[in-house]
Amino acid sequence: MASETGRPSRRGFSALGPAILIGLGIIFLLNTLDILPWSVWGSLWRFWPIILILIGIEILLGRTGAGWGVSLLISLALVALLVGAAVAASQAGLLPGSVDVGGPAQTGSLDAELGRLQEARADIEFGAGKLSLDSLPAASDRLAVVDYTSGTLGRAPRISLREQGRVGVLRITAREDFRIGRTGEPDQWNIHLSRSIPMDLTVRLGAADGSLDLTDLVVRTLNLDVGASSMSIHFPVAAGATRAFVNAGAASLTLEIPAEVGARVVSESGLASIEASPRFSRSGGDYTSENYQTAANKLDIELKAGVSSINIR
Repeated sequence: MASETGRPSRRGFSALGPAILIGLGIIFLLNTLDILPWSVWGSLWRFWPIILILIGIEILLGRTGAGWGVSLLISLALVALLVGAAVAASQAGLLPGSVDVGGPAQTGSLDAELGRLQEARADIEFGAGKLSLDSLPAASDRLAVVDYTSGTLGRAPRISLREQGRVGVLRITAREDFRIGRTGEPDQWNIHLSRSIPMDLTVRLGAADGSLDLTDLVVRTLNLDVGASSMSIHFPVAAGATRAFVNAGAASLTLEIPAEVGARVVSESGLASIEASPRFSRSGGDYTSENYQTAANKLDIELKAGVSSINIR
């Protein structure tokens, strides 16, 4: 809509969207520079009333061009305040005004028996905190063992196993005992899986730091969905053929591929930054190792990344 002077009017244009994008970009930058941990996203929900404040400012001042400018400045000031609060909370190890009502951290261990299973499908969901995944000893009679510390969010894991013939369907998820206002150490899960049978693995992560060490596992397919996370993934060294589907939102990922494995990475990246070691040749969005055609063990990765940093090596 044009104004009486013939210039386009800013009426109806929102300052809230640009302010939120700027704030998110600043926090993502601080994550990648290791000034803020990725797990801070699990705590920023405490500041959700700022969104209501910004909407109110838009309604009050967003009717004219001058009002739009004032609205944008106030919105940016509140976003800057939120980012500053996040940095201060991280450095101090607490959130301003929070109350620790969760009590001491809880530790424990859960497991599932391997029995006579010949293959498995494992589904893991983890919210915020620290996660590590690796393999059990070769002689173990367990399908999975989960050692955990329930900290900041107070969400201990639960484990379930259904048998469909000789196929085990394993799920590891968080219990629904989330408690608002709890502070302290982040949740930490250490998951160990059997290396004795082949498996299809699905991992969904929210705001997590950690690693997936699949080196000694027989992983046929990996479905990895990560949000605002910083993770390293070590792929299997002798699994035959492995297919991986990686969907990354705003993440920092390191893809560690054994030198003896022939690998190809097909990427669809938005604003992602991708770096690959010299042993990978690039053609458009594809990265292929020198030994892809000749290696006995092969890895095919389909990578979809938004505002992420990806390192292939």
